[in-house]
Amino acid sequence: SLIDGLIRKGDKKAVISIMNEMRRHKLPINVVTWTSILNGLLLMGHLEDAMQTYRDMLFHYKVRPDVILYTTLISGFSRSKAMHFAAQIFEDMKG
Repeated sequence: SLIDGLIRKGDKKAVISIMNEMRRHKLPINVVTWTSILNGLLLMGHLEDAMQTYRDMLFHYKVRPDVILYTTLISGFSRSKAMHFAAQIFEDMKG
């Protein structure tokens, strides 16, 4: 997808811009797209942005994570040695 290509390029600004355009045009952002965006932020090393985007997804957009999204976040934060974020996601997953 376009978002995946921008992520591979490391273009965080373009990813955020596309997300904002989707919001502006009231296009739904599904859990698969959120997973791609969050994975990209993690791969680019933007851990705080990934956590804030995850929180926005939950509370502002009311999107429910699936197992793939939770696994992506926990793995990404763990790989980056951000165990405090990984633990928060795990607690969210447990409900």
